[in-house]
Amino acid sequence: MRETVTFSVSFPGEEAPSLDPVAEAASELVQNGSLHAMEVRRGRGPADLTRRPFLTGAMAPAAVALGVEPLERLGRSEMLNGPVPGTPLGPWLAPGAWYDLQDRQAQTPDPWYRMSLLLEQLRRPPASAHR
Repeated sequence: MRETVTFSVSFPGEEAPSLDPVAEAASELVQNGSLHAMEVRRGRGPADLTRRPFLTGAMAPAAVALGVEPLERLGRSEMLNGPVPGTPLGPWLAPGAWYDLQDRQAQTPDPWYRMSLLLEQLRRPPASAHR
């Protein structure tokens, strides 16, 4: 059974909160085998989730998590070491991956650009398919 869950966290002010708790939740989901893919987006807004009648801007991509099965199918090594490097999540021998799209230390920190690089990486056939 596949399930899609949408989870929104708005943040007031300029400084976005850490995504570490979301990455930890993704890691737990990878460990119990229930995560296929997760897309995390951020948006400014009131912390109580109410909506006000003014523009707060678009939700921006913040992170992507992949479960064990899609990571293996796409090629673990290529996906962890691609243009948007992944951080292993879950079990050491069969990890999923976490992609921080808002990495301020990256050469290209723009989350929309990093998302486009990751999508290109996801569309590319695994290296093992070329042999």
